[in-house]
Amino acid sequence: MKELFDYITGYARLRADSPDGTDKTAVLADKLAQSIKFKGLSTSKGSLYVTVRKSDEKYATELAGSVGMTAKVVSKHGMGYFFQRYSKRIGIPIGAAIAIVIILFLSNIVLSIEISGNETITDDEIMTMLSDTGITYGTFIPSVNFRKAEKELLISSDKIAWASLRRSGFRVIAEISEMSEVPRVYSKNQPSNIVSMYDAQITSIKVYSGMLMPMMGDTVRSGEILISGVVSKKFEGTYNVRAMGEIRGQYRKEVSFTQPYEDTVKLAGESFSNRYLKIFGKSFSLPGNEKLPEKYEFTRDTEYVDFLSLTLPVAVTTVDIMPFTEENITYSQGQAEELIAEKISDYEKNFLTDGDIEVIEKSVERTADETAVTVTVSYLLEGNIGIEKPFFPIKE
Repeated sequence: MKELFDYITGYARLRADSPDGTDKTAVLADKLAQSIKFKGLSTSKGSLYVTVRKSDEKYATELAGSVGMTAKVVSKHGMGYFFQRYSKRIGIPIGAAIAIVIILFLSNIVLSIEISGNETITDDEIMTMLSDTGITYGTFIPSVNFRKAEKELLISSDKIAWASLRRSGFRVIAEISEMSEVPRVYSKNQPSNIVSMYDAQITSIKVYSGMLMPMMGDTVRSGEILISGVVSKKFEGTYNVRAMGEIRGQYRKEVSFTQPYEDTVKLAGESFSNRYLKIFGKSFSLPGNEKLPEKYEFTRDTEYVDFLSLTLPVAVTTVDIMPFTEENITYSQGQAEELIAEKISDYEKNFLTDGDIEVIEKSVERTADETAVTVTVSYLLEGNIGIEKPFFPIKE
């Protein structure tokens, strides 16, 4: 914030030279330290360089003269000097002030709403939904909670699967994704086979349509046809049908889990957001920003000010900071095996709790070396092994 203040008020770089044969830099530096605020002070061969605020430029020059040194301005920076050059042209600062007020006002008022991604839902319907969330033409944008409005938009229609709302200057951009159509069910006229998903031994057979290929107790390979959609006629030739049935079988599945004895755990801290004002490519920290932690992840969102379809070189950047610390943890073999047991439990809950799957046998093999423990779990499972695969007959 101090940098922004200095940029607005203006600052100058001064050079003060000592008289011939003497070096007054130490004396001047001491007087400057007692009198005004400055930065970037350096000395070289009887000359002193210092950066002072515009308001202190004259006093610093007089202070150099009081100790016998000659001071002059090397460079001037900031808006203070810019406006000083045009201070007598009253119309320029007045016009600039009016323009800034208009820009700031209009850039925070919804003047345009752009909708994309909708196909069956009309723009008018979405505009009505947005109006119910508080977003309409003339709405004061900073008062809008876009995340809350997105949730309300999803609730307002069962046709919307996903919605994103964001602002770009005075525009609100609504991106919509509609619900996908229900997957097409194959018609009775669409021929298909039922094939095996695993290497398995058949334990149960129910055929509703099509020709059964293997018998009860047979062993089949993955991809092998279980129920064929090509059926032989009673006397000669074949005809095609949609194969339907339930084929259950027993099959084996093997999974491995490894847990090293030395591991690094990432511990998340409390997240926060910093905001920065960006003017002509230069960023200034805004009040209330917190100091950045040593380790963190972040996301950045920059919103430029638009005016009458023009993007101005002024923006506010919001940086969401997610701090974290890393902790090295050493496990004993027993602790490593306990962690693997939790992973196995999670795997079984997520992938083997389907009512169609039954665990017949389960064997566990443990191996350990100097760095890690590995557990391999072998399952004998029973469940549905068939999956429908449509095919398109070749016309002769």
